[in-house]
Amino acid sequence: MIARRLSVCLLVGFAACSATRPMPSRPGPSSGMVEDIRYLTDPYLEGRALGSAGGDSAAVFLAERYSQLGVGGAFATTACAPESSCREAYFQRFRATGVRAENVVAIVVGTDPARRNRYVVVGAHYDHLGRSTFGALDPERGSVLRVGADDNASGTVALLELGKRLAADPAPFTVVFAHFDAEERGLFGSEHFVDEPPMALDSVVMMLNLDMVGRLRGGPLTVGILPESEPLRAQVTAAASRGGVSVSFSARPRESRSDHLSFASNGVSSVSFFTGFHEDYHRATDTADRIDLVGLASIVDLAEVLVRSVPEGLLPTGGGSVR
Repeated sequence: MIARRLSVCLLVGFAACSATRPMPSRPGPSSGMVEDIRYLTDPYLEGRALGSAGGDSAAVFLAERYSQLGVGGAFATTACAPESSCREAYFQRFRATGVRAENVVAIVVGTDPARRNRYVVVGAHYDHLGRSTFGALDPERGSVLRVGADDNASGTVALLELGKRLAADPAPFTVVFAHFDAEERGLFGSEHFVDEPPMALDSVVMMLNLDMVGRLRGGPLTVGILPESEPLRAQVTAAASRGGVSVSFSARPRESRSDHLSFASNGVSSVSFFTGFHEDYHRATDTADRIDLVGLASIVDLAEVLVRSVPEGLLPTGGGSVR
């Protein structure tokens, strides 16, 4: 079980949990997206499969990165000593298909006193298929490792990069960085988040989902908006024009089954960024060397502009501080 294995690995080191492969060094906060993608797609992490020790390693890496950046966890408890990084505060544990799973969630408090009790959630799932053929489009290859560089190491490192920027220069709204587990099994992580959010859900101004954003390659970024919002569409268009990114708005955003649907289904204005399906989707060939890092950086730029300039028309009537 994940909770047991995670506690053991934290005590003795993850090398004891994976004797067959050398443990790669975890990149620190000064690393770039290249190093982060290489780490998340390293064979040691086993494709970040649900319930795997490699998935646990990814979760610990994410929590440590935010702690190193001085960004707190969203689930702080009285057990957290002031001088402690309180790693447990980043984890939101739940069960998915009978397996223990964990979201990793961090938070940067907004600078505007009138807006800091309004929240922008930026999310990306960090799990992938590992050696499972469940959902694989190359099942004939059996238990070959599927590391999911685009799906969704790309969104995960984009979210980390955004976290680094906002830790150094916070936005007016409070921003929640949510790394979801068990998306590949059916959006379980994001569904659990909206069922047990660390803030009042009606105080969430917008959710931005980053899923498969590593293959821009000069093409348009597909943007889905739920429900349809002219202020959001105008804001995305303006931000994209300033950043030199072409965008294409999806006419059927619900057909892109990813974590933004969990929020949209609960009345939260949701935006999804997606660079499109490709021949490596859910296959062993979705590897780090095929990521468009220049395009990925431009998508982070666009995400940052959008998060910093949420349209006033999206302000909810609710409110409330983080629990």
